[in-house]
Amino acid sequence: PIEQLQTILDELEQLLPSGAQLTSFIATTVHFMDCLIDNRRGNLFTNVYHDSTVQPFLLPYIPDHARLSHRKWFRYIFIHAFHYCCSFEDFEDERIYIDAIFLANG
Repeated sequence: PIEQLQTILDELEQLLPSGAQLTSFIATTVHFMDCLIDNRRGNLFTNVYHDSTVQPFLLPYIPDHARLSHRKWFRYIFIHAFHYCCSFEDFEDERIYIDAIFLANG
């Protein structure tokens, strides 16, 4: 089965544009972009991935129209959390995290 999976991934890599690279590894937990994917006893769970190298309570600063940008950012990360969290409890934890970010930034 692992050899078949590697063959499929090799074929997929051939379809990617030049310069793009596909990296594969086997683990129970993996993150892809901002999504954390966890295999718990054969069931997949997803959540928002928070990079440990990024300061957790900072919003991106945009000099022009900062309030409007922050409102859009707020809406975006709520939609993001809704799509990535596979359980209501995970979404609630993420909502509390988002609230803390915005409270810390005024």
